[in-house]
Amino acid sequence: MSYSSNEATLGKSESVIPPEAVVDARKTEIEAFEKATQSLIKNKEKEITNQSFIEAIELNKLLWRTLETDLASKENQLPDALKAKLISVAMWVEKHSLLAEKGEAKVDSLIEVNQSIVKGLIASTERE
Repeated sequence: MSYSSNEATLGKSESVIPPEAVVDARKTEIEAFEKATQSLIKNKEKEITNQSFIEAIELNKLLWRTLETDLASKENQLPDALKAKLISVAMWVEKHSLLAEKGEAKVDSLIEVNQSIVKGLIASTERE
């Protein structure tokens, strides 16, 4: 989610990132979200003490922490309003994940959020 257009630049170097690199980055993001989402779906009915359940939640949290770090970086070229919304979602994911780990919430909402992100990324890739 680092690049918002074909004219995206990286850091202070002002080098233009080629459109195919933007699309490749989005495809990588889609794959990461799909992997985390499939892991949540596969393990959502398991006990909270099950190692696969724990690993699915941890993978999803790692994905969202990575995204949040990227969104907060100066190099990220997404519009500030979108970055703020996504950071807010990342914070919610962290809190909801902690509840799910304790058995106080289901992972279905995490799955839905990830699926929405994938749909958005696919749509943005198709516009490139």
